[in-house]
Amino acid sequence: QIWTVLPGLLSGDGERRRMTALIAALIAGAAAVAGLVFFGAPAASGPLAERTPKDLEIQMGENVAGQINLFMKPCGNGEGVGPLKGVIDAMAAKGDVGFPIRFQLVRNSAPNAFALPGGQVMATSGLLEALGDDQEAFLAVMAHELGHVRARDSLKAIYRNAGAGVVLDIVTGGSGAAQQAVIIAGQLNQLRHTRKQEAAADDAAAEILVASNLDPAALARAFDAILSAASPAGDERDLPDWASSHPDTRARIEKARARAKAGGPPPLSPEDWAAITKACNGA
Repeated sequence: QIWTVLPGLLSGDGERRRMTALIAALIAGAAAVAGLVFFGAPAASGPLAERTPKDLEIQMGENVAGQINLFMKPCGNGEGVGPLKGVIDAMAAKGDVGFPIRFQLVRNSAPNAFALPGGQVMATSGLLEALGDDQEAFLAVMAHELGHVRARDSLKAIYRNAGAGVVLDIVTGGSGAAQQAVIIAGQLNQLRHTRKQEAAADDAAAEILVASNLDPAALARAFDAILSAASPAGDERDLPDWASSHPDTRARIEKARARAKAGGPPPLSPEDWAAITKACNGA
């Protein structure tokens, strides 16, 4: 009987079968992990966000904001920006966003704004430059970001991106650096909110603007100004991600215009607004 088995052992057939089985098992395991990360994690992001204590989300937002501030330096934290913070706080109260808002102007030439978890909202000096004297358009962008805060969209995106970080950590040896890189990169990409989330944030912006006695069509003016500033040729591929993550920017502009409703004067005086637009000047 040994003469029956020996040729297989000598030829390596058994070893090849074991290696084939091992490779098949590894592929199946990788597919299962990928399915969990890229399909299971996104599906679970909403329920996970809803069950996350708000104080924990606030801490997460502070941590991410601190990382972003390493290369997007805050500016305008003096008295000159105080009136703007007060207006944003009042809008957040009218919109019942559920978090205390910590607003920052940061130095970056791209016209952009984004909400981080737990009530952190940032706007760039480039956005102020793009919108110029149109205070109402700037506040419309802030109302849009407050809509993301209320829906906890950034926390949901962090949970989605954390799944990709797990896979990268497996590849890079589990140092944790990959997850951090994914989270930070995701924040700067406005965390790739879905089309549904962007539409809901536009709806929330209209609601908050009306409650604040401002014209909802100001959001359309903001989009137009950002289109012109970020892409003079009109190519949406050059837009910041918060405006260009989805191919329906023009439709969103038209929808915002259709919501036009006369409001009162902008809440900040021309002098206050001039001080705010200059807050990021200098080194």
